Amino acid sequence: MIDLRPSVLERMRVLLQEPEQWTRGTLARSVLGNSVVPLSDTACCWSLSGALARALYDVMGPRAAQCDWHAAYEAALLSLWGALPSDHPRTTRRGLDVDGFNDFPSTTHACVLLLVQDALAGLSTPAAPR
Repeated sequence: MIDLRPSVLERMRVLLQEPEQWTRGTLARSVLGNSVVPLSDTACCWSLSGALARALYDVMGPRAAQCDWHAAYEAALLSLWGALPSDHPRTTRRGLDVDGFNDFPSTTHACVLLLVQDALAGLSTPAAPR
């Protein structure tokens, strides 16, 4: 399978580019601030996990095999998890660790963009916790 991480992470960066495109406490929100699923047509802002789901769909399309989607999800999630700050708690539940970073009260929009950028940068260099 082709490594889709660069495309997925780039798409996440676009989805989260502006502060109003990022949220916490839910995967995605509508313009009215209601929680919606990340693939909803009404979604206009995403958490890190919500943006990952949306980016995977945007890159892979609606007909991707479940095993391909799962492999791409795990690879992109591992890149994000590896880019978490070194002082952020890490467990075997990578998705929860990324969600915890997104929803941590001191995490800012700039922190989220930096995490995605660091995950992208880590694709070309050996991953090491920050």
